[in-house]
Amino acid sequence: MAKTILKNGMASHALRHRAICENDTFKGPWRTNIEDAFEDANTHRQRHQDTPHIINIITQQTISMLLE
Repeated sequence: MAKTILKNGMASHALRHRAICENDTFKGPWRTNIEDAFEDANTHRQRHQDTPHIINIITQQTISMLLE
């Protein structure tokens, strides 16, 4: 998590990533490293080589601010 000092307070910024398949119920765990989410997607795709699977990588960004 990255922290940035602002003029009027402090903000924290976080990103996390997750692989989600459109063809079934697969949802990978939330990952802080996007490469890990891509690895989850590739592992899922390899398990289902007989049918094409569309897998999206979802990124969630959270910004929290503490105002003084």
